[in-house]
Amino acid sequence: MRLFILFTITLLFSVSAHAQYQYRSDDNNDVIRSILEDRVRVRKAPVERQPSRNETHVIANEVEQPKQNTVPDTATIEPENDNTNTKQRPSRQSRAKSGKQKAGKKKGGEIPPSAGSDKVLLETGISLFDGGNDAAAIEKFKQLKEKYPSSPYVDQSSVWLAKAYLRIGRSKDALGELDAIGEDSGEYPSALFLSGQIYRDLHQSNKAIEQFFKLSSRFPASELADDALIAASKIYLSRKQGTLALTAAAQVVKQYPDRETLDDAYFQIGMVLEKDPELRDVEKARLVFKKFVQRAESEKLEVFAKSPLLDRVKREIAFIEKNFLKTR
Repeated sequence: MRLFILFTITLLFSVSAHAQYQYRSDDNNDVIRSILEDRVRVRKAPVERQPSRNETHVIANEVEQPKQNTVPDTATIEPENDNTNTKQRPSRQSRAKSGKQKAGKKKGGEIPPSAGSDKVLLETGISLFDGGNDAAAIEKFKQLKEKYPSSPYVDQSSVWLAKAYLRIGRSKDALGELDAIGEDSGEYPSALFLSGQIYRDLHQSNKAIEQFFKLSSRFPASELADDALIAASKIYLSRKQGTLALTAAAQVVKQYPDRETLDDAYFQIGMVLEKDPELRDVEKARLVFKKFVQRAESEKLEVFAKSPLLDRVKREIAFIEKNFLKTR
């Protein structure tokens, strides 16, 4: 009997120790620990990029998000022979939540260097779209597809056509345009991201998550892969699936620490720790938020210092301290 009791105690201790080890070595906890211990390597001046012309944006009636992704005010077409990699920072209101543009990497939606009537139609449609003339823009994009079905601009035209349809409330038509883009197209990652946003705004969260994870898993080098992970994390948090929300945000910290979504990732991790009923740890959430502020105000890292989330983070710290920790 004594041997049985001793064996049982030893077994329970071993299981408990193993579970604790698994918890401590868990990737999500490792990422949180790396944040709290200042082991996330962030460049002092993260490389910036122009949002690609086919990069996708927040659609009307979207659920409120900490950062707004809006349709770009302009679509600057780069000179055909310009091989420079100089990037200008788009305004936070006019750019999609961006990941960094890799040096020498072709931007999704960049118009190929060939010229012709098809390119003129595309450029004209973009100008009309930027000017708010959606009906005329739609006609130009449709003309391109009908007159030049073999044009290298057909898939770009489909993405722009989808965005124009969205602005006039034709979500079904927008999805149809995006579905027509083949997986071998350079515009396929942009199509996945935009369709994910559409499904999210239609409250079809499962389909939205499917699109976002198809993008992030199949095209990890895409400039939209980190945006997709953040978008998925937000959906998971809204559905009270904290572990999945935390995993998606932690992946951004691990894989894309030099992209402009790093502030979103810190914020998402803090919000999961504050709000999720199963993972709630308000003290740890406060510490993550305080690291955000530290990186913005003490270290002056641009991705945090210029983040539109900074004021929100400070409010979350004040809320936690007032309602949970009673510290000042």
